Amino acid sequence: MSQHLLRKFVQYPSDQRAQENIKEEFFNYCGIGGVLGAIDCTHVAIIGPPNDGFHQERNYVNRKGWHSLNVQLICDMDTKILNVVARAPGCTHDSFIWRSSNLKTAFDEGNKIHGDGWLLGDAGYRQERHLHVPIEGAIPGSDEDKYNAAHAKGRCVIERCNGILKNRFRCLLKDRVLHYLPEVAAHITNSCVILHNMCVEDNIYWEDAVLDEEDELFDTVEDDDE
Repeated sequence: MSQHLLRKFVQYPSDQRAQENIKEEFFNYCGIGGVLGAIDCTHVAIIGPPNDGFHQERNYVNRKGWHSLNVQLICDMDTKILNVVARAPGCTHDSFIWRSSNLKTAFDEGNKIHGDGWLLGDAGYRQERHLHVPIEGAIPGSDEDKYNAAHAKGRCVIERCNGILKNRFRCLLKDRVLHYLPEVAAHITNSCVILHNMCVEDNIYWEDAVLDEEDELFDTVEDDDE
């Protein structure tokens, strides 16, 4: 599935009409124009890989001290996943995964991307042309504070998407742990994303899922360390 179906079922829309529909849905929901999706990373637990020519076990130990893949997801307002990067070791910073992704390159080069929109990301990312983050130090009641509130409302869709994905496919939950090499675990994660999108496209809904407090806090990064 990961090798043959990923590009069919997980595609960032390249035509303007589809992108305008995404922007309109986000604007109607949170009041921010030009939003092309929400981005965040979530950790998928794996067993520690062996130290060999392909892996370094310590690279897969995340900030909480357990082995994982750090998986980047971008979704629309329907929680359909538009982009997934599941190859990064657990120690990798969210912003590094984004800066190394093919989608960022496409944004920067204007390759099938119209260039007049942006993603919503949390404070773990850097403010840039195609990725907007909350305004630091906003005074309560100010325009900046109101923007941050609207930004958080729009960004919550990716947190909900993460929760739905992991509750649909519970092998991705922290306490389950994928007992495979990182490459196989990445294929499993991609396959779960494909099946998730199939469910979204066929209107097979899941109850609103809320990440547990530990996962929610862990996925919110406030520094720029990589």
